[in-house]
This record gives sequence, structure tokens and C-alpha cells, in this order.
Amino acid sequence: MPVVVCNKSASKNSWFLLLFLAFCFFNIFPQANYSIDKDYIKKRSEQSLLSTFNSAYPDTSVLFLHEFTPRNFLGNISLSNPDYFVRFKSKALGFSLFEAPLSDYKILKEEIEYYKTKGPFAEMTGIAGSKQFQMFKMLFANTFKNSLNLSLKLNRYTSQGFYTKQQSFTNNFYTALNYQTKNKFYSFDVYLLANNNRFQENGGIIYDTLRNQDLLVSKDLIPTKISDGSRDNRELTAMLNNLFRLSKNSEDENKLKTYLQIKSSYNLNKYKYTDKNSGTDNNYLIYYLDTVSTKDSTRVLILQNQAGLVLKNKSITAQLNYLNEYNNVWQYYDSTFISHIAKAELMHVKQFKNSDTLKTHLLLNTLKAEYIAAGNQSGDYKLESLHSLSGFNNLKKTYHLNLRLLTENRTPDYLLRNWYSNHFIWTNTFNTIQTTQCELTFNYSFLKIGGTFQSINNYIYFDQLGYPMQYSGNINKVAANVSIDKVLFKHLGLRFNHTLQNSSSNVILLPQNISHAAIYYCGNLFKNALQLNTGASVEYYSEFTPYAYMPATQMFYLQENTAAGEFAFVDVFLNARIRPVSFFFKVENVLHGLLGTNYSMVKSYYQPDRAIRFGLTWTFFD
Repeated sequence: MPVVVCNKSASKNSWFLLLFLAFCFFNIFPQANYSIDKDYIKKRSEQSLLSTFNSAYPDTSVLFLHEFTPRNFLGNISLSNPDYFVRFKSKALGFSLFEAPLSDYKILKEEIEYYKTKGPFAEMTGIAGSKQFQMFKMLFANTFKNSLNLSLKLNRYTSQGFYTKQQSFTNNFYTALNYQTKNKFYSFDVYLLANNNRFQENGGIIYDTLRNQDLLVSKDLIPTKISDGSRDNRELTAMLNNLFRLSKNSEDENKLKTYLQIKSSYNLNKYKYTDKNSGTDNNYLIYYLDTVSTKDSTRVLILQNQAGLVLKNKSITAQLNYLNEYNNVWQYYDSTFISHIAKAELMHVKQFKNSDTLKTHLLLNTLKAEYIAAGNQSGDYKLESLHSLSGFNNLKKTYHLNLRLLTENRTPDYLLRNWYSNHFIWTNTFNTIQTTQCELTFNYSFLKIGGTFQSINNYIYFDQLGYPMQYSGNINKVAANVSIDKVLFKHLGLRFNHTLQNSSSNVILLPQNISHAAIYYCGNLFKNALQLNTGASVEYYSEFTPYAYMPATQMFYLQENTAAGEFAFVDVFLNARIRPVSFFFKVENVLHGLLGTNYSMVKSYYQPDRAIRFGLTWTFFD
């Protein structure tokens, strides 16, 4: 399916679209009620279906409102993105086709949230800017008769990009319901999630690097390696979780309660890559199926049914579950897999109070275990624990200490072992991947420090020809981070974040130093009617060897001919809020054209030129 490109005549007015909508809202839908009740809206996540709903009053701060999306290293929002950070990662055991490098532009299943509200709640965000950049985000939640809650979330992104054939379109949506009977004997959670990521694949600029004389030239005049390529990733997931209480009803939180949990999910993913001129562009060396054009597609169906027993009281929650998973993969050949998975989880919460003060300390310990007893991935296991200690003074958090540990043995993703397409074919018998991770973080006042350690055995990477290879040995990755965010003299703000990281092998490409700093003014003006935050920020990556990108497989692979980093990305911004509306104005990469051409973070792909972005967020409590 071709990528949708915005109409050019309409795009000329995109800068005024947001202001027009704001005018309409101010005049047609005036805010009748603005609640300051901190418990007006509560939520819990899909990862903690058995936990209680916690207060989730919307953030009213305007500090760094302009930081609305992470940097995309391919140069345009919603394109594939390599991971240049050492981060703690955890995902459930079971069948995995592959991890598309689009996690910043999808709603992950773990990010789905269920709400309880005291009335209707809605929040809408609109952002526009250079090169037809448009974003729209919406969240709506309402509780009916204090028992049934409906929530909707929509993210919609599109941008033409500065270079030709770089148009992107993202549409993420989920709707969720949660319900509990009045006698609390039965409850259910259900959601429907759809992620649609479509974008043009241009292969990067044709000569890999920009010349100095090209700095101020319109970048859509620079030829690219692929003239008519596109990618279409579609993921659809539906889940129903039923919880039946088996024990008698009791208001005593210390009394142990027993539940039966029955959970089912349906997941259908489709991935397509189309290159209509692959035969004439000469971007690929090998053709297996068609020498004129490329039409590659993969589809996977995942069905999961889970049943388990839950024991819960005020301080302890224990779960024991059996999961049956059915998977069907359609590529050039069809494949079917069935797995039988055992899961267990234990969570303990302990609260300590000082008798002579208002200080409270909260200790949380969570242990999780998963094991595939039978099936194609038999023998895979995962052990994970979370240990958290927090201090509160009159309900305000004073410190937070967090320790996460993980060890696992996992079968490599299916497409790393089996791939059949027009330009690449492989069948690999890779060994399982053993991973050990540890993350420690500590927050106190304006200071946050942390460290991450990862040890990976049998790591899989993509070589300089774009084929998957397995590293026969152990690789260690380590990162240390320090963050400071402090306001001096009531109005002068300083923010600094620095990450130092390293890998023991050159098959993992990382910048050793990543810094982000900002200086800003913040204050409340006009008798506190206006919140204001304005300043400048700089983002810096030390010199390193970046990845190259293969559009046909959507994978990042090794290269040695290009360096990246040693470039300062400087932005200036203004954020403000007049209740219930927050808005910002931002100029990105203001020093473009003055610091050279070394602002490429992936071989052949460059970061955006100087760009203007602006947007607003409106919160409704009626």
C-alpha cells in the first residue's frame, strides 16, 4: 500500500490550523468546570491488573512541554530508529516475530491504562510545524454509574520530512473498558489496540554525506537511493481479562482473598515492504523473486489463553498461571507453533510510619518467573525482580531507591532465524540468548543518579552485508547516568543530564557520552494566571561509529566508513499555561549551517534542518 502524502495546497495552511482550532474551542466549547481534586482521575496499567487505582491528576507543569517526542536518528518522526542507549529491557516470554525499531511511535501493550473518574475527563494536544509536521493526541475517560469506565486514546503523527521520499504517517489507537460488580465478586478488563506505522523508505542520500555547499540548499533537491519505496506495519491486539472472587466478601484488607483469573488475547500483525523501482534504482545487489519490483510481506497470528489462581490481601499478592500460546506465521512458507508457559508472581508491600513525624516509608518487592515447559521454545525461562523503597513527607515524595534484576534464557526472534524475501534469504540455527541485567537508580530532591549493567551471551547482530550473525561469546554493556534539575533564585532553572556508557564489543555501536543541558526562566505572572517557562537547550553526542539502515529488512547493521557525533543540537523554546490550556513555541537546531555537516546519526541519513514547532494542550473536566 502506498504511503499517504498530504495535499500540498492544504499543507500551506497547516501553520494556522492549530490556532484556528484553538479559536473555535475558546468560543464554542468554553470550560464550565475545572477540578482540582487530586483523586478526580485514577488509573492503573495493564502490567498491574490486580493493583489498586492510584491518583493520576494531569501534570499541570509547563517545564519542558516542548519535549514532546524523542529524537529520531533517521531524521523524521515515525521512521525506524536505532537504540543508542543502554537501557534495562524486559518482555514476556513466548513467540516473537521480531522487534520493529518503532517503539517510540507505537502504544505498547504494557502502556495501556485503565481509569476511574468522578466525571468526564479529556485531554487534547495539537502540534504543527515545518515540513507539514502535524501531531494530534487525545485521551478521554469517563466512568458510568461508578462501575464501568470507558477510555480512549489516539495518537496521530505525520510529517513530510526535509529530504525527498521521507513522508511518514502514524495512527495509534486503543479503547479500554474496566468494570466491577457492586458486590466485587466479578470484574473484567478489556482493550482493543491498533498500531499503524506507514512511511516512505528512501535509503538515505545517494552520496552518503553532505557537502558544505549543500547546507543551505533545500534538502528535497538532494537525490536519494530509493525512488519509490514504502513500508506498512499494522498491529492489532484485543484482550479480555476476567477476575472471579472465590472467597467470601470482606471489607477487612488484611484478610486473604482468592480469585480465579481467565485471560485471553488475540494479536494479528502484518508487515509489508514495497519498492516499485527496485530493479532500476540499483540499491540492492541480489534479487530472488522479482528483478523489476519488490513486494515483501509477513503476517503473524498469536492467540493466547491463560488461567490462574490469585491470592491477595493488603500486603501480599501471589499469582500462579498457565498460558497456552498458538502462533501462525505466513511468509513464503507457513509455520505453526504451540507453546505451554507457566507463570508465577509474588508482590509484597510494606509501609513504615514514624510515630513522631509525618514521614512514611514504602517498601515494594516483586518477584516474577516464567518458563516454557513445552513447544518450539521449550526450555526458555525468565526470572525478574523489582525492589523499591520510597520516602514520603506529608504525601510528598522525598526519595526513591529502585533496584531491578533480570536473568533469562530466550530463543531468538523468528525472523532472525528464518527469512525469505526478494533481496534476503536465510535459515539460521542460532543458540538461545542468555541475558543478565541490573539497574539501580536513586532520586533525592533535584538529583537523580543511576546505573545499568547488561551481560549478553550469544548476542545477535547484523553484519556489514545486512545478514544476522551470532556473537560466540559474552558481551557486557554498562551505563552510568546523573541528572540535576534545580531552580535557583526562584526563577532561574538549570537542567543537566549526562550518560556515560560503553560496550565490550564493537558489534554493539554506542556513543560513549550523551549530554543534555538547558537553562531557562520559570515563573508565574499576572497574579499566577500565567505559567511561563522559556530558555534554550543543547543536546550532544560524542563521536562514534553509527549504524547503517537496511530498508528491505527494517534492521540496523554494522558499517565502518562513516563517523557520527561531535555536533551540538541547540533548541530555543517558550512554554506557557493559562488554565486549562498549555502551549509552546520552539525552534529546533537553531545553529544549523554554522557547525558543519556532521549531524548524521545513521549512515546516509541526516537530522532535520532548522525547524519551527508549536502546539497546545487543552484539558477538560466536563
